[in-house]
Amino acid sequence: MATVQRCMVAHPTLMWTPGVVVDKSAGWTVKTDTDEEIHVDKANQIFECSETSLNPINDLTLLEELHSSLILENLKTRYMQDEIYTYIGPMIVSLNPFRFLSNLPGPEKIPDYINEVEGLAPHPYAIGQKAYKSMCNFKESQSVVISGESGAGKTEATKIVLKFLTVASGSGKTAAGNDIASMILATNPILEAFGNSKTTRNNNSSRFGKFIKISFANNQICGASVDNYLLEKTRIVYQAPTERNYHIFYMFIKGSTPEEKLKYHIKPSPADYTYCTNGDVDVPMIDDKEWMQEVREAFNVLAFTEEEIDSVYKLLSGVLLVGNIQFEGTDKVTVKNEEILEQLVELWGVAKGLLKASLETREFSVGRGTAYKVPLNAQQAVENRDALAKAIYYNLFDWIVAKLNKSLAGPVKEEYFIGVLDIYGFEIFEINSLEQFCINYANEKLHQQFNEKMFKAEQEEYTKEGIPWTEINFKDNGLTIDLIDKKGTGIISLLDEEGKVPKGTNEGFLGRLDQRHARNPSYQRHPKDKDAFCITHFAGTVKYQIANFLEKNKDTLNVDLVKTMKSSPNALISGLFGADEKKDDEEKTDSASDSAAGGGSGVGGVGRGGLFGRGGRGRGAFEQ
Repeated sequence: MATVQRCMVAHPTLMWTPGVVVDKSAGWTVKTDTDEEIHVDKANQIFECSETSLNPINDLTLLEELHSSLILENLKTRYMQDEIYTYIGPMIVSLNPFRFLSNLPGPEKIPDYINEVEGLAPHPYAIGQKAYKSMCNFKESQSVVISGESGAGKTEATKIVLKFLTVASGSGKTAAGNDIASMILATNPILEAFGNSKTTRNNNSSRFGKFIKISFANNQICGASVDNYLLEKTRIVYQAPTERNYHIFYMFIKGSTPEEKLKYHIKPSPADYTYCTNGDVDVPMIDDKEWMQEVREAFNVLAFTEEEIDSVYKLLSGVLLVGNIQFEGTDKVTVKNEEILEQLVELWGVAKGLLKASLETREFSVGRGTAYKVPLNAQQAVENRDALAKAIYYNLFDWIVAKLNKSLAGPVKEEYFIGVLDIYGFEIFEINSLEQFCINYANEKLHQQFNEKMFKAEQEEYTKEGIPWTEINFKDNGLTIDLIDKKGTGIISLLDEEGKVPKGTNEGFLGRLDQRHARNPSYQRHPKDKDAFCITHFAGTVKYQIANFLEKNKDTLNVDLVKTMKSSPNALISGLFGADEKKDDEEKTDSASDSAAGGGSGVGGVGRGGLFGRGGRGRGAFEQ
């Protein structure tokens, strides 16, 4: 009987598919497992393999033969069997099923993973166990890095790992006597409500990065903290088609009581607010009313006072109302709907005249002691209005994270920690703008760190110790990073330069890129779109549309609005704007690219970062 030669063959739509070689007289003719006949001429279009290599296994390092087609086939076969987790040695690959799977291990299986029972399926619980066990055995802090493109399931994986650690280690008490493990888990609904949103590819996409640090003493949890990075600010005032603003706005509108609707001037529907660009967008598997109740309960668990919760609600309603402010006039504007100003005055306790003036004019100083009120034109007024909304929400988000950290602080000194990094996933959409540019840049930097640790450092260690090994070639993305952030010539620098030109344009920015990087292999002009450029990232080539790049990179907040917010008798509201005293005599202007590259500010950082805000604990923690 003739031997059957199994293989993986290139497929026009499936990329690769398994089959049997039936003829090798002129190239290769393959009959696929689905009875298609495919002929290929090139050796790189086919990989002959054994039958056993096509059998699914739960650890890719155990494959008898190594080829990308076999890896993809193994993952696909397991995915079709609802086995979404697969090991690669100490790492795990997760494929998002976008639905509930009843076969996956639940919390009741955590003890089995703690005891490392033989035969357990791959699961993030195992990653949590390895981190915890290594910390205990080696007396060293550990970190779990959760990465992947947008919609890959990073947020859910983070919650699974945190759940495991809280169960595996037991929990200490805070200074107030509260259970720390329960409080750590209670941060999830709050951070997701205020920091997550529906995007075109993900119904619960994290629009900020976070590093969650779980502190241990005597191998038991003794505290925790959260570092937040790069909150997406433009989403507060505008969302792409089919997308939503941050979840909390919809939860707040739909989940408020009749008394709250009256007290906080909440309108009946998200469609009544300009900042909910696409109206009342339903999201499968998200019940805004139910989630709002979870947030209320989490506020209580994490020791938010009634006064603090009241202030948070006043700020949320205020942000939504600010978006509904309309202006009359072209060269000199006045507020058209002053009834909204009256509602804001009631919510924030500021003077109506001061608020109105700071929305219609700006203070212009000449020399010492001489100041003039200069009227804003229509475009300036809208930009100023939107800058106020973004500053409020960004600063509120930072305040919430600081409040969580205060509540999670334990009385016992930390010995070691386990960190869980969950950052934006790589994004390639149909239309990619400055948001995707900044997100993908952050992922480039993270990928570079991964390469340095997993390849360069390990191989250097092998060489140093004289261990025989085969060199692994990997793609160094240093050229792409230099293209983006090299001082003076990088895309970030060129974007800032064009933004400083009095009549700078997006087209002028693109011209600067062409002039500097026409011969850079990581940069290309799109052949069919004159208003786009392409960058070759580690995860693929992305086309970026230049429309609104300059506008999104600016975030100018009128200093008079800062003074107005500081005048509020509400301590939380005025405190959000309380760190800019030394800059009260100048207008605050900065760029999104500064924030992405490491600029930005803490809680009081009004006007910093046009597109993304910087977390309160800043750059150092991210670089660590």
